[in-house]
Formats: sequence, structure tokens, C-alpha cells
Amino acid sequence: MKHFNSKRLGVCVGLALVILIVVFVASPPLSPATKPGIFVLGHTNDPLTGHSVLFSLTNQTESRMTFLVGAPQIKTAGWWPPLPHPAGVGADLPPHQSTNFVVNVPSEMDTWRLPVFYGYLPSGTERLRAEIRYNMRVNWILLKHREIPRWRGIPEFYIYSIYSPEVTAQPNAEPAGGAKKNPPHR
Repeated sequence: MKHFNSKRLGVCVGLALVILIVVFVASPPLSPATKPGIFVLGHTNDPLTGHSVLFSLTNQTESRMTFLVGAPQIKTAGWWPPLPHPAGVGADLPPHQSTNFVVNVPSEMDTWRLPVFYGYLPSGTERLRAEIRYNMRVNWILLKHREIPRWRGIPEFYIYSIYSPEVTAQPNAEPAGGAKKNPPHR
């Protein structure tokens, strides 16, 4: 009877561990509750580069953030164009840090905005979960092709997007014909 109880206990503990591991690995990662902050710092009018806008991007979380600044989107007929896929080289931003970047104003002087694609690199438990999930998927494919599985330390993360505040033509910009003069008073 004592042997039967210890065997039952072993099976129950083993089953509980398997359930915990499956829940740990299979549960979805936490989506970022805090979005990065993006702000317009100012407009410039450099004779060499032309009109440009200075932006600030702030990582407000405890995780390292990877981001990519997209091409400006110009509002036409009251509608924004569809969001393109991210393309280009990303940059990293440590936790609780900010960076500034300059974007040339599009040739049209309509309302425009700037998409920013970002993702948080998992840290701690989230990183371990992402690596386990990634390695289970990759090694299953390797085993199906009769190759030797191995551990790969590549974390996966999700990509999100935010937009800058809408930017319009500078209110104090002169029209193309030059400054308007007030008529003389009589």
C-alpha cells in the first residue's frame, strides 16, 4: 500500500510539472502596457537640408526597445494611406532613455505623421519563454528533417506601431511669394 501511494504521488507531481511547463511555454507573452512616447520638439529650416522636424522618442519601460522610423505618411482627402511594412535598419533604445531624430518635411505641405515600428526585447522570464518557444519550433523542424537539434539563443518579439502627432506647415512660414505687406494707412 505504501508503494502504491508513493507511485501515485510521483505521477501526480510529474503531471503537475508537465502542466506547469506547458502553461509557462504556451501562454502568450505580455503585450506592452506602456507605449513609447513620441513628441515633436521643433521645426528647423536649414539652408542645406531644407525644412525638417525634430522628434523625440522615449522608452518608458524596463525592457530594451528596438525601433524603426518609417517614411512620413501624408494625409490626402482626409484619409491616411495604409501602413507599409517595416523596412530599413532598426536601432536599440535602453530602458527609460530617449533619443532625438530629424525628419525632412515631405515636399507637400499638407498634414503628415511619422509611423514608428517598435518591439520590446524580452527580458528575464519573458526571454526564457521566448527562447524555449523558438527552440521547440525550430528543433521540431530539424528533427523532422533528421537533423541534430541544438539550442539557439535568439529571442523573438512582436512588432507594434505608433504614430507621431500630426505635423502641419509651420504657422509662421512665409508663403511662396514672400511676406505680405500691409497696405499703407490713409
